[in-house]
Amino acid sequence: FAEYFSSDRPFRELGSSFESEERADVLVFNTVHSLRQADEMSRVLLVEFKRPGRKSYSNDENPVEQVEKYVRLLQSGGTLDVRGRPVKLDGSTVFNCLIIADIVGKLDDWTFSWERVAGTGSRRYIPPNGFTGSIELIDWDDLLRDANARNKAFFERAGISGRRFFSAEW
Repeated sequence: FAEYFSSDRPFRELGSSFESEERADVLVFNTVHSLRQADEMSRVLLVEFKRPGRKSYSNDENPVEQVEKYVRLLQSGGTLDVRGRPVKLDGSTVFNCLIIADIVGKLDDWTFSWERVAGTGSRRYIPPNGFTGSIELIDWDDLLRDANARNKAFFERAGISGRRFFSAEW
């Protein structure tokens, strides 16, 4: 559950202090509502989607660097909430970052040394410095297989079993 959700919105629309046109595919705050800071430590979920089947990335399209740039931008401070108080997204904020992509080509090379997530093709990286949290690279096939398995009982109860509802065709 979250109190703030944003999808493909420029950071400048999150607060007047952000001048950036950069945009995360999905951004979720669990204790920030309309940029109104709660007193307890906040968590941020940042999701970056890459087109299924994509195999090539130029060096300046590295999704890992892209996610880290978004975290730095959010941590940069100076953002005011709806009450005019500073929003504190700093070293105590936990950033859970997800990259959903096929792990092939340069993306495979860039994340080769990351921890493998047991039973999946996914990979996880916990930065030693810079921010608290992790970056997880989730393979499209794993995501779709999990989504179908997780929702199987619902589909069966609705009388629509035996079909795959989630696919990576865009």
